[in-house]
Amino acid sequence: HLGRWFYTMPEWDTRAVSVETLYNDYLGAVTYGNVFALDVARDRAGRIRDIDIERLTTVGKLIRGEIQPPAKPLPGKASAQGVWQDDPAYGADQAIDGSFDTRRGAPENSRSGWLEIDLGKQCRVVSTLIDEAGFDRIEQFTLQVKRAGAWVTIAAGTTCGDRYALLFETPVDGQVFRLIITQANEVPTISEFQLFE
Repeated sequence: HLGRWFYTMPEWDTRAVSVETLYNDYLGAVTYGNVFALDVARDRAGRIRDIDIERLTTVGKLIRGEIQPPAKPLPGKASAQGVWQDDPAYGADQAIDGSFDTRRGAPENSRSGWLEIDLGKQCRVVSTLIDEAGFDRIEQFTLQVKRAGAWVTIAAGTTCGDRYALLFETPVDGQVFRLIITQANEVPTISEFQLFE
């Protein structure tokens, strides 16, 4: 899990490679005629973790066509208010790369900040997904869209956690959207900030 070959520790039993990443790896393999093979480490009791069973079962259903793949998020260009230790590995683009295994990190000691997506054209957005990669640091946030040069709030909330999905009451037309974290209990980090038509 998380790209490691062997079982590590019980404290990480809720962490695993995402279904999306596994399924995309499968598609990449079979597209070029390769074999898609996975090794799954057993825990210290000799059992496969529940989270691995759940995610691999879902990937199997996707491969067999029993369920439909999730909708693809709208592509765009990301920018943010600073980055963790000026490290590109935690840059804004990590939050819109479609992978739940990468993440954007805010600057050291920050407890707030913003993350922006420019879709490149006007789109009708119906929902969003915010993922904190298991860190659960957000305590208060707002979502905004830029209209005529001014930011307009379209939603607000408290905690997000993993795979926080929000369906807007009415579709939102816009090109530039922003997630503002107004309060966090530690340095904010976002694995994915996705917008959907």
